[in-house]
Amino acid sequence: GAILLVFALNLFLVSFRLSKLLKYYGINLPLGVSIKANVQGYAASLFIISIFGQIAGRYNIIRRYVSTPAFIAVLTFMERILLASVSLAFALGGAIYIFGIEELYKFINEGFRLHIFFVAAISFLISAWFGRTRFELRLFKNLFKKRRLLQCLKLSLITLLAQGLVISTFVIAGLSLAPEIDVWKLAGAAAITSFVASLPI
Repeated sequence: GAILLVFALNLFLVSFRLSKLLKYYGINLPLGVSIKANVQGYAASLFIISIFGQIAGRYNIIRRYVSTPAFIAVLTFMERILLASVSLAFALGGAIYIFGIEELYKFINEGFRLHIFFVAAISFLISAWFGRTRFELRLFKNLFKKRRLLQCLKLSLITLLAQGLVISTFVIAGLSLAPEIDVWKLAGAAAITSFVASLPI
């Protein structure tokens, strides 16, 4: 029961974030439609490469409100970057608690690879280039204006809350299976797992 409640709250926050993000670009998307779009996006991502499935599923629901799939691709990639950034902060905290800062530094220095980020970036650029319109070009042009900073902070807060709910889901499930486990280590492991799952691939 608790896990389902957390899932529902997370879906609400993620859908609210999508509606907010679209509103920042002059598109008023009803929250109910945003929820449907996210549900279909999640479902589609089970059968297609995660980010492409999410884009296709979302666009199928909200195409009445937006101009092209490329616009949804841009916004979805922006969300993924925001989610990956917030998840990374959680994951670093969890890794430091579990392994210690010296082991973490050793892992980053010797074993960490960035190829997944390059693959995601190339995929995004190809999608945005072939599907671009004046609307998408205007989106990029306005992306770095000062007023976007406050909007980004608001979206980051929503993402922070949503990611906290995701981690709490892992913790609740873990404690139900092994009540004696260290809660903070479990939360740290959940944060690391969530970060890997949030990568835009």
